[in-house]
Amino acid sequence: MREAQIRVAGWARDPGDPAAPPFLPITGVYGPETVRAVRRFQEGYQIRERDGRVGPATWHLLDLLTRPDGSTAHFAWTELLRADPGHRVTGEIRENARRLMYKLEALRRKLGDVEVFVKAGFAADAAHIGETVISDGRMHAIGAAADITAYGVPRPRWYQAALTCGFTGLGPIDRHWQHCDSRLEHPVEGLTVPWFASGGGNG
Repeated sequence: MREAQIRVAGWARDPGDPAAPPFLPITGVYGPETVRAVRRFQEGYQIRERDGRVGPATWHLLDLLTRPDGSTAHFAWTELLRADPGHRVTGEIRENARRLMYKLEALRRKLGDVEVFVKAGFAADAAHIGETVISDGRMHAIGAAADITAYGVPRPRWYQAALTCGFTGLGPIDRHWQHCDSRLEHPVEGLTVPWFASGGGNG
């Protein structure tokens, strides 16, 4: 069940319910939040199962979104981990990046299956990346953040879609990329409140 939760985590938040939890906890327990996330995943992909349960058709689609090497259908390790010489990252950082990929798959789908490019992913020494604040860099340093671009899609739409994908850190909307991270899922980093920036500010 934990694996199913990881794969549907980008469908956890209801855009019509601002009080909904910002992300789906990966607990292995099939509770109401997981049922809702699975149902939104099923509706988003228009598959015949719409009951919030992970039946054969749902598992089949979840498997189609997964490559044999553990990356996802539209995002490769070389995109998320390109800052590592030889792409040899393993362990927790690799797992964080994998979970991020599934959220990006959800974002891609919600934007109409447009191509989403990863401008920056993992960065081992990310105390500061471009114009991002230091806390953003910490998320890049553990593989839990990506700066993305989706050409041909209005910039505010990226942001609004990302708000529903389980990200708990989003950068300002006035850049040519969108910073997305999963900070509330990594409390050990000391980031305990969500960060949804707007306009040109950082908070």
